[in-house]
Amino acid sequence: MNKYKFSEISINDSEHFTTVINKKMVNEFCNISGDINPLHLNDSFAKKYGFKRKIVYGLLTSAFYSKLIGVHLPGLYSVIDSIEIQFVKPVYDGDKLTIMGVVLNKDSRFKFVNIESKIKNQDDEIVSKAKIRVHVKE
Repeated sequence: MNKYKFSEISINDSEHFTTVINKKMVNEFCNISGDINPLHLNDSFAKKYGFKRKIVYGLLTSAFYSKLIGVHLPGLYSVIDSIEIQFVKPVYDGDKLTIMGVVLNKDSRFKFVNIESKIKNQDDEIVSKAKIRVHVKE
């Protein structure tokens, strides 16, 4: 876990990590959220709506923005203040995702850091983008 304090963060600092989406993650998210929409659970239903097969929950993939902030950039001394997410492409079970973020600017008055983040799949396609405002302890 990284431990960047506000004064140690610079504009253009960046971090990334990878993860592979698996069925266990999808099932656990379904159980936690209670979202039983068949787009996420039934291949033939999802195909009727133009997808290759059932799609992974967007909010499951966006949970990795929390890991980016809480573990990698800035890490220990941070908490997300706000997040604006765009879901660009569907994610499927078995996809390998790379979650990356870069510091755009800092607000010294309130100790906020603005991070631009994106998630790419194994084909280097952006599947999600986010603008994240993070409060960081000094």
